[in-house]
Amino acid sequence: SGGVALNKFSDGIFINTKVFGTIGNLLSNYNLGHTLSHEVGHYLNLRHIWGDATCGNDFVADTPTQTGSNGGSPTYPLYNTCGGVQRSVMFMNYMDYVYDSAMYMFSAGQRDRMQAVVAAGGARAGLRNL
Repeated sequence: SGGVALNKFSDGIFINTKVFGTIGNLLSNYNLGHTLSHEVGHYLNLRHIWGDATCGNDFVADTPTQTGSNGGSPTYPLYNTCGGVQRSVMFMNYMDYVYDSAMYMFSAGQRDRMQAVVAAGGARAGLRNL
């Protein structure tokens, strides 16, 4: 649906026309622009909320560990067990794979991680002057 290009010739975000915009043959469950929010998160140094591994680490302290990605439109609370600890997962986070209608947030820790990458000395500090 989208991705991030990270090389000296093309640095940016690309997005499938089926998940962005208001006209054309849009995918009905991914037509609110949240795929772009997800890809911007990657561009600004966020990982998937499950850390790309079973019970992985996304390097953000305020996102709960979860077993993997979620899809569809889960209802809260949705529980996973990682390391013997059952917790409610943050499926509504932009960095998961649920339908656009079910996602609506970045956590405060994710916000801080994104701000750090554009801060003076950060890997994308040049974005501050655009």
